[in-house]
Order: sequence, then C-alpha cells, then structure tokens
Amino acid sequence: MPQGYAGSTVEGINDSGLIVGFALNLAQNSDFAAVWTASSNPLIIGGAGSYALAVNSRGEVAGGALDGSGFTQVFTWTQQHGMTFRGTFPGGSNIDARAINAAGELAGWGNGTLGCCGDRAFFYSENGGFLRIDPPSPYDLSYASGLNNRGDVVGSFQDGSEGVPFIFNTSTNQLALVSSSLDVVPGAAMAINNSDWLVGTSTSGGFLYVNGESYLLSDLVQGWSIGEAVDINSAGQILAYGTNGQMTGALLLTRTGTMTATPELGSFTYLAMGFGLLLIAARFTKAGTAQFLAAPGSPS
Repeated sequence: MPQGYAGSTVEGINDSGLIVGFALNLAQNSDFAAVWTASSNPLIIGGAGSYALAVNSRGEVAGGALDGSGFTQVFTWTQQHGMTFRGTFPGGSNIDARAINAAGELAGWGNGTLGCCGDRAFFYSENGGFLRIDPPSPYDLSYASGLNNRGDVVGSFQDGSEGVPFIFNTSTNQLALVSSSLDVVPGAAMAINNSDWLVGTSTSGGFLYVNGESYLLSDLVQGWSIGEAVDINSAGQILAYGTNGQMTGALLLTRTGTMTATPELGSFTYLAMGFGLLLIAARFTKAGTAQFLAAPGSPS
C-alpha cells in the first residue's frame, strides 16, 4: 500500500490480472482511484473523490471522479494518456461509468439533477458522445450495469418500488424489457456477455436469460440455492452467490455443455470461492444488495 493510504476496495479485474478500485487516503479522509496487480502495490491514478470501477481487456480503466465544479464526472484512464474526463449526459450530474467494453465504450448511470430528471442510465462512445437511456412509462428511473462488445447495455428500470430488467441495443436504439415464462420482476439485469447471455437478480433468485427465455440458476445447479447472479464472461461462466444449507458465499458456475444448448438441470457445475476471491468479488455483494435502487456491475 502506498505511504499515507490504508485499505483498498476492489471493483474489477481483467483477463491480464489488472485490478481496479480505490484506496483511502488517511490525511484527506478521501478515496483515490487506483490500479494494481496481485504482485504490486496500488498505483494511484486519480485525485480525491475518484473511483476506478471497471477495466477492459486492453487495460483501459473507467469510473467516476470529482471535477473542478464539485460534481462527479465519468473518466477513462490509460497508462499512456493518464486520466481523461468524458463529461456527463445532458442535464446529468454525479455520474460514473460502471462498465467498459473492448472498444472503450462505457455504460453507467448518474443523477439527473440539473433541471433534468431522476437517475438515468447512459451509454457513451468516443464518436457519439453520451446517449441517455430514459425509462418508459410507468418507470421513472434507469440504471445501466453491464455492456458487451456488441454495444448491448443491460440494467434496470425502476418505479420507486420495484424494477424490471432491460436490454438496450445501441446499434439500433431498440429497447426491450426482459420478460419470459419465468417471472423475473422485480429484478435487474447485471451483466451480458458477447453471446447475449444475460444474468441478473430477482426476488425469485439469480437468473440466466438466453434466447428470450429465463432460467432460475437454482434449477440448473444441483444442491444449491442461487440468490444472486452478478457477472458472466464470454465462456458462459457465471459469478453468483448462493447457499447449500451448510455453506454460503460466492460461486463460480461453469457450463458443462455447449453455449448453444438449452440450459437444463445439472448443466452447470460450481466452484466455491475462497476468501481471496471473495475480496475480488466484493463489489458484487454491494451491487446485489443495492440492485433495486441502483445497478452496478460489469461484464467480461
């Protein structure tokens, strides 16, 4: 840990082992965005009130940081160019990026407090700038939690009491609510992989959404009750939380069949995660707890 800092919070990790999060500066009693690896101390990359929340395969980091006006803006960071403020969506303030894909596109949400609206999800690309994702009636709040390399954004719309998962295709501007024979409302989509497999959390438990149909993960993993599904990678591995009556904690669910086959009972095996991996997955605990008010998370 750098001198003057105590404690760090992990928010994400990429395939190369680059970890992102933030560290507490004791003198200023404020968090500073940081990056590090398992074998190195955190490198502070931002100022007071900055948070690194996502990292892509190229080592591009995204998050939120205080600007000169006292509001939080989206930033990206690379080792070559350092931190770059990306601004905010029209009428937005206090926003940060929760997901970044391989192209450097971003998704997240912020407070629409500048004469605009309530909390709003957004999508950002360098060429197109910010695209605000407004909720359809009767919902009045929106949160984006995941983004894949195809530009599909997932999250939840809220009406103050419950939420509904959504998928937004940024190429066609097509918005779809996640619905199927399985009731996943109230709920929220947490992440989506490059095959458009979506995972989320609902009052019925963690779910997987494939080709227009939802599956409770508790029905796919024998002997476990899966309460939350929080991330999924391109191989179809799912990060989840569950219990078998004797153990409770983080699980890595791995598909036993092909990605194209219909999920069925026993089609996922599990690996119970140790304490070290729980530290890396700590952000998902917070995300799942606060999911029906806000929807953090990032896809692989």
